[in-house]
Amino acid sequence: MKRYFLKVGDKSTAGGVVLEGQDRASHHGTALTYIGASVSCGACKTTGHIIAKGPRRPGTMMGKTAALDGDLCACQCSPFPTMIASQNTMSQSFEGHELASMGYSATAESIEAGSAIYDEQVILRDSETGQPLAGITYRIHSRSGKVVIGTTDTEGRTQRFNTEQPDTFVLSIIGEY
Repeated sequence: MKRYFLKVGDKSTAGGVVLEGQDRASHHGTALTYIGASVSCGACKTTGHIIAKGPRRPGTMMGKTAALDGDLCACQCSPFPTMIASQNTMSQSFEGHELASMGYSATAESIEAGSAIYDEQVILRDSETGQPLAGITYRIHSRSGKVVIGTTDTEGRTQRFNTEQPDTFVLSIIGEY
């Protein structure tokens, strides 16, 4: 299977448009984009960011992980929109045995671990001091649509949140800290 590189101007399934790219890494003169790059979402009218979904080769371009078709736009939409490559000549290719070794089926779908419950918790820390951030109000929004709102404890921890399968989430701080 092949996964094509995304570039500036590529769209999501919700009409979002990639806004950022690596100027020194391009495809036919258009900058390639990366995980974390901004996407203007046409559906929810917010700016989201590209998050990784699916298999990818290790390595970076100019220090950033390349975004590939099938990655997601983490915006206010639920579920998150899927990113679509506009080109079909620059890709990462995977053989079936490679996908299996990465935990994917031959179609790059994640192989689920039965009915396991996945349990997550995040610790918020000050970016300069590394100290835990207590009393911070947050919102966690998962790709599957689950929303958790709470306040960090004295050690900067969010409440635990569970899913029935692996999921991607975005944590937003509500207000100022």
